[in-house]
This record gives sequence, structure tokens and C-alpha cells, in this order.
Amino acid sequence: MDIAENGSPKFIGADVWRRAHYYLSIRKTVQYLERSFGESIGLTQMAMTAGMEKTAFSRAFKHKTGVTVHEFIQAYRVSEAATRMEISDCSITDVAFSVGFSNLDTFERAFKRIAWDYPRNYRLEVLRTNCLTPVTRKPGK
Repeated sequence: MDIAENGSPKFIGADVWRRAHYYLSIRKTVQYLERSFGESIGLTQMAMTAGMEKTAFSRAFKHKTGVTVHEFIQAYRVSEAATRMEISDCSITDVAFSVGFSNLDTFERAFKRIAWDYPRNYRLEVLRTNCLTPVTRKPGK
């Protein structure tokens, strides 16, 4: 995971990250997310980890962090995807599935909303920044 200077994942604000780690019940769920983000994670599993009922957990998470559980999970997954695109040459589809998205369209929409760019453009910018050029293959070669 690419951690920002403030200690938070790339696309999660430092204040949200700090609040998520301050409250014990929410910290437990964030630690669960860090271990299991590539799996299908839902509100039920997160609430069970916190030892709370779904509705109460959802309200508490939003109240304590300022974002919904769903927004937090997606931002965490997009942060992890960005890191993987920066350090590997895996396809964007493989990256999307490895961080827990089950649909490429959903991944692209989430990435665009959170990182303000499409995954392909993000990867190309990373390559340009590192003075690398993407390999293009000619048909039949």
C-alpha cells in the first residue's frame, strides 16, 4: 500500500484515517479491511467485526469518520489498486479483481470518482513520470 506522508492510504484523507483508527470498534474493522480487502466485504462482516448491529455500525462509522463504510472500502481498494499499478505490470483488469472489485466497469467508475482519472490514464502517467514507455505490440508479433 502506498502510504501518503500523513500515514494514510493514497486516496483516504488523513483526518478520516486518523478518526478511523481512534475509535476501537472502528479500528478493528479497518484492521479487518486491511487483511481482507481483496475478498468480498460487506457491511454485515464489518459490523460483526466491531461487535455491533449493521445499522448502528453504519451510523457510528459515518458519524466517527465522516464517510460511509462503502465509501471507505472503495477508497481503500482504489488506493491499493493505484499502488499495484505503480509497482507491477499486471493488467488493469487483474489489478481490479485482486483488490476486491468483481466488475471492471465498477472499478473504473470508482477509480475515476476517487482518483479523478481513469485507471489507464493513471498508469500511463505513472509510466511517464518514471520515464518509461508502455510496450505496444503489433498484431501478429
